[in-house]
Amino acid sequence: MSARPSGPARPYLVATVLTSLDGQVDEPMRFAGPYFDADAQDEAAQILDDCVGVLFGRRTYDAFAGAWSGASGAFADRINALPKYVVSATLDRTQWSNSHLLSGDAAGAVAALKQRSAGGLAVYGLGRLTRTLLTHGLVDRVRFNVHPVLAGGPPADAGLPLEAFALQAVRARASGVVVLDYTARSGSDRPVGVRPQDRP
Repeated sequence: MSARPSGPARPYLVATVLTSLDGQVDEPMRFAGPYFDADAQDEAAQILDDCVGVLFGRRTYDAFAGAWSGASGAFADRINALPKYVVSATLDRTQWSNSHLLSGDAAGAVAALKQRSAGGLAVYGLGRLTRTLLTHGLVDRVRFNVHPVLAGGPPADAGLPLEAFALQAVRARASGVVVLDYTARSGSDRPVGVRPQDRP
């Protein structure tokens, strides 16, 4: 499914959020890295195919720049080619190619950028920037990628394997609630790489 909202062509903003089953959204590559397979990369690239730019807060920008600025592939090639806009009060220059700083009020700066854009804008994560844009009604669509792991718990749990689950069924209620029915995997049935010590 395209990230573009239905109806007449117009500027829009789509947010992609990586989350675990227990609702962890901070530092998502802790748990999402092993699941960013060919299908996930193709889908992420398809979202960007309709976009004319990507928005970042400071932390997400630094993480993405470190991971993708020297990479190749469908997603890497697309995000490297697109203009990247960083909303930050602390960053004074950018290193990643085709990056631009947005200064001043975040909501106002993004609203102005969105208004003059000839297509979609993408933003990643559910951090301060995305929450600000949601509060101001600037986000048109949110895509949640729910990963079949429990990623919560204190740092002392770092030596324990994450629980992984196998999806059995999906049901959407009229209210908008999505019911995900999983069976629990154990031991050797868990996907390779979902243990904290294997995180990228």
